[in-house]
Amino acid sequence: MCIRDRSIISELKVQIPSEETATQIALSNQTSATLAVATYKKVLFYSENAEKYDVEILRSILPTALEWHPFLPVLAIGWETGLISLWNDETKAVKEDTNVHQAAITVIVFHQAGSRMVACDEKGKVSVWKGLNCISVYQKENAITNCIFANLDFSDNAVDKSKSSRNYLFFFGGRGGVVSL
Repeated sequence: MCIRDRSIISELKVQIPSEETATQIALSNQTSATLAVATYKKVLFYSENAEKYDVEILRSILPTALEWHPFLPVLAIGWETGLISLWNDETKAVKEDTNVHQAAITVIVFHQAGSRMVACDEKGKVSVWKGLNCISVYQKENAITNCIFANLDFSDNAVDKSKSSRNYLFFFGGRGGVVSL
């Protein structure tokens, strides 16, 4: 362990099968953290002590994006075909959608309140989700590679400020060089 500039850096070695290569990782925000590791055609799960869980998600396609819900034990997984999976870490159940995206998912991001999710793909499609229900779709010309919810507050009083966490505005942009709100 190394302490530097008030940061603690700790190293735990996660045992990934020798034929696999980690392509992405995501750590849950739960009390007992779960690490999700995307490899070729799999998502593996590990405890906060780097112990591999017996469960894994296996598909014949490459996982391309991982994002944990901000406070629920739910992992959103984007795949190279546009498939979006929502994995519940408690029930070990997965729900999937194949209807919205037909290209590799490049970005998945949850709103800080957890009530919205945005998924973007390499062909410029941006989708907004409430649960596993797509509520809005935007189409741009180029791949979307970045997305962030905007925590903008235009109010002057305390009552309006309390509603700022329900602000669902987001910025997204990508290879075309344009940032949209």
